[in-house]
Amino acid sequence: MEHICNIPVSKRETVEQEKVERLILEITNDSNSIIRIDACDIGNLFKKGKVIHAIEVTVDAGKEDRMQLLIELIKDKVKGLGVFNRILVCLLFPEEKSIKMRELQSLKDWNELYPRELLLKLGLSTHPLNTIRAIVLLQQND
Repeated sequence: MEHICNIPVSKRETVEQEKVERLILEITNDSNSIIRIDACDIGNLFKKGKVIHAIEVTVDAGKEDRMQLLIELIKDKVKGLGVFNRILVCLLFPEEKSIKMRELQSLKDWNELYPRELLLKLGLSTHPLNTIRAIVLLQQND
């Protein structure tokens, strides 16, 4: 059995699984991380054998309300997928338009919609584009 980031993968059954694997590799191999997420973080966060959902959203880094827009896009994509208690969020942004601490309040507000037993990992990284990109991996409650 093949292992990707310490998560056993017997075969790629769906496009979703391939997307999850691609994004996990992208996150763990990122050389521009400010707050790094590694294979151990992913292995400790997600339960083996449970489905992991992946979403990606992007907003213009120059927008004034960029984090609120980003969270709204995430909410729209997550809608109907169920309730999650294990979430990984990796935010990528241009170095010259970095994310401010006050902007992370939108992320905190979104997380408060989930159960108290929510496990969250946050990664931050720079990239060369003029966008803020969120990679979000989610796993449902037991």
